[in-house]
Amino acid sequence: MSWLGRNEEKKETVREILTSHVNSLKKRVQLTAITGLGTLGDAKAIAVLETFTGATRESPERAAAERSVASLRDARKPSAELSQLRNEVLNLQKENRELRKDFDELKKKLEATTLKPSSGKTTKPTSSTKPPKVR
Repeated sequence: MSWLGRNEEKKETVREILTSHVNSLKKRVQLTAITGLGTLGDAKAIAVLETFTGATRESPERAAAERSVASLRDARKPSAELSQLRNEVLNLQKENRELRKDFDELKKKLEATTLKPSSGKTTKPTSSTKPPKVR
């Protein structure tokens, strides 16, 4: 079924059928469904398959799920990955600008609290300034 559905534009029906069998009590049916999701070539199945990659290392379910996830990731179109990467970079740039703005505001607040007005001028205290001597 997954072999026939791999070239179809709409893979939802086949994916749903296979997904309904990934938790089958019959191990052969379960393994076939997991492998079939990889053969189908629908990247939307990655989330379901990743739940099985956390199984014990020796389990056949984990091995089948890892192979299926790898084949789905390899089959992704580079343009889709590039688009996702571009969006991530744009989001990081936006966050960076916001953090820089917050940093500048905090810097101004700190400078305002450390400046002391004396005779109309603002001076920044230095570590070499000695207190006046008391006589």
